[in-house]
Amino acid sequence: MPNFLKLIIVFVLVVMCSCRRQNRNIMHEDFRENGEARNAFQRLFGRGDRVPTGEEVTRELSDPSSGMNAQCATLRPERTELTTGEYDIQTETVRLDLVQQIIDAGPDNMTSTTMDIGGRCFEVLNDHVTLADGTYLPLTCPDAERIANAWGYVMPTESQLMEIGRYARQNGFQVPAIPISPNNLEDRYDNMNEMMNNSVMRARAETGRTRMIDGHFKWYTNDCRIYGFARRDGSFYQRTASPAHTRDEGYYDYSHGVRLMKPCGSQL
Repeated sequence: MPNFLKLIIVFVLVVMCSCRRQNRNIMHEDFRENGEARNAFQRLFGRGDRVPTGEEVTRELSDPSSGMNAQCATLRPERTELTTGEYDIQTETVRLDLVQQIIDAGPDNMTSTTMDIGGRCFEVLNDHVTLADGTYLPLTCPDAERIANAWGYVMPTESQLMEIGRYARQNGFQVPAIPISPNNLEDRYDNMNEMMNNSVMRARAETGRTRMIDGHFKWYTNDCRIYGFARRDGSFYQRTASPAHTRDEGYYDYSHGVRLMKPCGSQL
């Protein structure tokens, strides 16, 4: 086979591995900054004075550890499968995929309570949004906003959250928060996994399908502050809404939840 045909084949395979992103090629800045991808490129092309054989290209692309595959996975990750077993989320890509699964599932797996808030009728979700199997997923405020917008709900104001909380304590129940461990950025995945795999939180998620629960999360307000998180004596860690970290798209606390609502009979 002529060398120019081999080069065309190599180019097509590499473009396919790059997940068909337009206007990108193997010498894009992202590719050159990825050390493993650069090593894979050098293994295939050597000093640049030869065209790799089809067998060499196939072997490189079939190697799970190849930087080309890693780059492809970064650009277009496979969908994360739900599990009823232990969650082990170690990357932001996987966590964001789980957020998308919540959005795709919609509010049908959630239950709501109709109540009067400030003289208006609202349908309020009984609990924090969950994955389809009832597992909690800690959220950033941008995550919460995306879910609310996709579902046609809104995030309450601080005063509305207080009123919802009072209703929940009178007609449902308040439960104490589950402090896990320090919320440092370095161990946020450990905190998240600990919360997601916590048996008490799984039980509360199931209860929240039928009864309104309050106290176990810091709820997001409509302006991205956080409020709530009950101590055992019934008082709150966040007694007034706090803006801490909430506009940082890269930060989430294992205790950050969202209480969504919409006007009765409204599709917003």
